[in-house]
Amino acid sequence: MVDPENRTGPRSSPQNDPLAGTQYRLLRYVARGAMGEIAEAEHVALRRTVIVKLIRRAFASQPGFVDRFRIEAQSLVALAPRTPHVVAVLDFGETRDGRPFLVLERLVGRTLKDELKARRFLPPAEAVGLAGELLGALGCAHEVGIVHRDVKPGNIFLAESERGGRVLKLLDFGIAKVLPGASEDEAPAPLVAPTEEGVTLGTPRFLSPEQARGAGIDHRSDLYSAGAVLYAMLAGRDPFAHVEGVGAIMRAQVSEPPRPPSSVAAQQIPEALELAVLKALSKKAEDRFASAAAMRAAIDAALTAPVQKTAAGWAETERMDVSVFTGWRRKERDGAVLDKTESIDVAAFRGALRRHIPPVAPVGPVKTVELTPAKRGAASETVITRGVKRRWKVDVLIFVTVFAATSFFVVLLLLARMR
Repeated sequence: MVDPENRTGPRSSPQNDPLAGTQYRLLRYVARGAMGEIAEAEHVALRRTVIVKLIRRAFASQPGFVDRFRIEAQSLVALAPRTPHVVAVLDFGETRDGRPFLVLERLVGRTLKDELKARRFLPPAEAVGLAGELLGALGCAHEVGIVHRDVKPGNIFLAESERGGRVLKLLDFGIAKVLPGASEDEAPAPLVAPTEEGVTLGTPRFLSPEQARGAGIDHRSDLYSAGAVLYAMLAGRDPFAHVEGVGAIMRAQVSEPPRPPSSVAAQQIPEALELAVLKALSKKAEDRFASAAAMRAAIDAALTAPVQKTAAGWAETERMDVSVFTGWRRKERDGAVLDKTESIDVAAFRGALRRHIPPVAPVGPVKTVELTPAKRGAASETVITRGVKRRWKVDVLIFVTVFAATSFFVVLLLLARMR
């Protein structure tokens, strides 16, 4: 799991190599976390570059951490024959000082988190394709009784394929949960000391409401997280990006309905796809998709679903009459003159409009833009804003006043001459 552009760690010397005494030689650290370290290493005999994940020395003597490490290794071994979308496990061992380590295939590419940081959002077809691969991996995990519990862009790797293109790999089963009744032949043995009720595990921005409450979970918790990841790919932000602070994010996950992705996205999102995303993000697990396969089928079908036409309300209609008003200065907005009215595809503008950002118009300088539902089967009609109406009333009042004053002076002048 290496991004060639992000190799920050220096090469290791034999004196500080934690893998000394094993058949691996550490080359460089790729990442260091609070509980573990990920390094690029080389198999000494085969001269093969691999990735090694080690538990930090401080946690190596704690059974709970070692037990979770064991579950991660066994989960990946169980899933590798079922799906190409998890990283392959090559070996499992222990350093001379008792630190368990896991040897994984080396991947070249970058995480979905870095991909979105670089591109902001992905086109619907690409996002659905990646979400389908993610759901394929999750479906295989759920079949053997494993719930990932930490599905997020940082744990999704877009690896370069030897045959060209990229393949998604789901990483880090470090906090995976083995469900009761899971197959003893395929699934890892459950934790010796299971997670206590009320303890929350996962990343706040992508965990399910039941995880946020510390309640019991099943495979539908992963589907919520997958929906949040798909939301981020389409909208360029997670469903609660406007909320700050861990506590506030957790409360939002439990009780705040997510905004439709089209309301914050800078691209057009098919209505059927948006509905599928919102279904996956339902607060109640029973309102979500029944399985990863069902969710995958729904988002695939959403890309080719026909557009539904409605006639009432600008939020529901497909096309709008947009009236563009022009003027010399913003302070003259109320006196702006109607320049042009035309029909537009409102889906392309809806996200910008809900953020109060005027869309690009064909004429300028644009001062105000007003939308009204387009009449079906009829040509677009001219729309006059309230500001223009108020200006018209003021102009009439001024005209009447000037006319009356002029008439008054004319009458006075006539009377003076008659004398």
